[in-house]
This record gives sequence, C-alpha cells and structure tokens, in this order.
Amino acid sequence: MTRKADAITVEIIGNLLLSIAEETTTTIIKSAYSTNIKERRDVSSGVVGPDGHMVAQAENLAVHLGSLLTFVQELYKRFPQETIRPGDMFIGNDPYNGGGNHLPDIAVAAPAFHGDTLIGWVVNMAHHSDIGGKVPGSTSSDSESIYQEGLKLPIIRICQDGEILPSVLDIILANTRVPNERHGDIVAQISSNRIGVRRLEEAYIRYGDVLFDCMRELQDYAERRLRAAIRSLPDGVYTHTDYMDGCGEKYPDPLPITAKITIKDDFISFDFTGTHPQIEAPINIPFNALLATVFYSLKALVGPDIPSNAGIYRAFEVFAPKGCLVNPEHPAP
Repeated sequence: MTRKADAITVEIIGNLLLSIAEETTTTIIKSAYSTNIKERRDVSSGVVGPDGHMVAQAENLAVHLGSLLTFVQELYKRFPQETIRPGDMFIGNDPYNGGGNHLPDIAVAAPAFHGDTLIGWVVNMAHHSDIGGKVPGSTSSDSESIYQEGLKLPIIRICQDGEILPSVLDIILANTRVPNERHGDIVAQISSNRIGVRRLEEAYIRYGDVLFDCMRELQDYAERRLRAAIRSLPDGVYTHTDYMDGCGEKYPDPLPITAKITIKDDFISFDFTGTHPQIEAPINIPFNALLATVFYSLKALVGPDIPSNAGIYRAFEVFAPKGCLVNPEHPAP
C-alpha cells in the first residue's frame, strides 16, 4: 500500500499522538480526588485507532503496557461500531472481559469523531482505592474468587450525548466505601478523555486521512524495530522455572512459573506450559497482564525506546494454558 505520509510527517504525528496520551494522563492526575491516582500516579492513557489497535500509550506503569490493548476490541464485540456516536463513553473493569489487571483498575474509553468519521479512541485506566469487595481497598489476601474482590463492570456506556448516565454512576457509587472519592476519580477520567478527544479531533482537522496512514505506519515501525532487536539475539530455545512463594495453609509450597522462550530469526515465542494451575488466592495474573509483563521485559532488555503500540505484538507470541496462574479462568481471584 502506498503511504501518503513521509517519514517526517509520521514522526511528527507519532509525537503528537503520544502527547495526547500524556496530556490525558496528566489531566487525570491533576483533577483526581484520591491520593492513589493523584500522588501514586497509578494511571495510564492511550490513543487507539478506529480499528481498535493501540497506536500510542503514555508509559506510566509497566504493567499497564498491555492492559489497555484489548479494551476497544472487546468493546466492539458488545457495541458494533455503527452504534457508537459522538458523546458516548464506555467504562469497564472485568479482567476476564477486556478490563484491566484487576477490579480496582477501571478503564474509560471515548470515541473521537469528525462529522460521521470515527477518528479513533482515547482510553485511560486508573486504579481506584476501593471498588467494594470483602475488605476496604478491594485487595484481600484471602479472596477465593473474584466476586470477593469488588464490583465487576462489564464494558457498558457511562456517557451518552455528552452526559454522564446517572443510573450507571449510581450503581458504581453504591458499591464503594468512599463514594465521594470514587465520584471524583471517575469524573476525572471522563473529563480527561474529553480533552484527549478534542486534541484528536484537532489532529484530524489538521492532517485529514494522513492521520490514519500514520497510525498504521507507527505500528509497522514498532514491529520493525522489535524484529530488528530480536534478530540480534542468538537463535535457540531457553527454559527457566521460578517460584511464587506459598499462599498460606491451603497452598504452603512454592508455586512454579515456567517459561520456554524460542528465538528464531526475528520472531520470539513465550510458552508458559508447566506453570502451576490457578489457585483460590489473589495472585493469579490475567492474560492481558501477562502480555504487559512480557512486553516490558522485551523493552527493558532489547529496545527501551521502541514505541508502545499494537505493532510490537506482531513480533512475538505468548501461549499460556487456560486455567494456570498466568492465564486464569473466571472466577479465579
């Protein structure tokens, strides 16, 4: 396919999209109520193309690097693209259905339009200090299922025609011990997305359809960079087993996490077969979080400056048996 954008334009637009993600993150931090977001900065934001693929992500937390990847794609399964309108916004936190790493990580996504043209999405995720569950803070050391960890939100509308849906917000606030704080943090996420959407619309007005070409090229570039870095590594098969400390009387023995890494030319695969089955204790890692940890490890080892977007996931694959510690099945905590 012939590109409409030259390398300089791609670089300019790539930095512009990253600045939109960074401004969105900064806005949440400045306007949030909780110290968890305002001071600890447990929040990330990204720009997603109209096809649902991440094109730019503000790198705030390592474990968030893959956690926003599938949110819009899962959203499309519930809400076909033709049903989405300007002024919509969507919320969710269920890690088994496109949400974050655990229930306190609430994601909010907003589409950006120019007329009837869907330009893309601004998505953010923030760790809320309490979302219900059996203990304050929604992080219980003895949870045996996800139902004990807080309120599960499938991906649903939180805004329509530019207005917050009060019935949805009321359900969330009724299931937290600190409703005023939750209200402030959710409004901060919604408000910051509105700023990000405005910036994305301004980018389209300036660059037109070239913006879409650059979104695709940015992903291609990230793929090429990672493949080049992998190619510099020696081909081979490498295996290692590490151990998670025991989890109380029910699981006193260390739990193995096994990885087999296969490098061949410019592609790398990770196979976690042999990892201990999921347990009824809150240390299971949902698959999105596993993707994030694999990507972060690759960035740290072979390409710290490789852009964080969906293109990098074309250069490696991750397999983990369903029902293990690093790919648990519902309702594992």
